[in-house]
Amino acid sequence: MGETATPLKTEDDAAERQPLSIEYFKKVRHDVTFSERRFDVNTLPEDMRRVYGHLEEKFGEEYGLLFIFTMRTAVELHRAWNM
Repeated sequence: MGETATPLKTEDDAAERQPLSIEYFKKVRHDVTFSERRFDVNTLPEDMRRVYGHLEEKFGEEYGLLFIFTMRTAVELHRAWNM
């Protein structure tokens, strides 16, 4: 309990640290090249492929893949939590 708190940052510290500008993010976004590689849905188990196909037909490819990746992540997190 005899510890002392660290001092709060001063205005001088805040002045030295400038927030990143929108131009910086635009530059980074435009410098990154996007590849044309696509996820092969045929590697999915049959039941996931069926769900993906239904979602793709109804809502589009992006939504279908987003759902599949979210579901796979949730399953793996659940498995890891219960180890």
